[in-house]
Amino acid sequence: MGRILQIRVMAYTYSEDDVQERWPGLYRLAFGNGTEGPAGRDRGVLELIRILEDKQKFADLDNEIREALKQPVQELGQEVLKLESFLADRNPQEADRMSYVLEDMLDNLEGKISPLL
Repeated sequence: MGRILQIRVMAYTYSEDDVQERWPGLYRLAFGNGTEGPAGRDRGVLELIRILEDKQKFADLDNEIREALKQPVQELGQEVLKLESFLADRNPQEADRMSYVLEDMLDNLEGKISPLL
């Protein structure tokens, strides 16, 4: 990496609509009816996870939902830290692998949470 030209390995959500379509219950829980939460490009996979972590800890949620979220969002948070570490180490292969892990974890959480909403 040069002094002026920087090389960056990053993860971002290409289509926020895909997030809403794949995990509608989690999306609604995190972002509400569209007026809550961050706007614009801030409704991606990583933002979804971070907001779910915050809501599990601090939001006024039904106890059953809070408990259902507790362990999965803690685990998701740990996996995000691993992803960020791989990105910082410029290890795109492991970061790519982590993207599938996170998506699978969100799939499982969606199945667990949707019936409770």
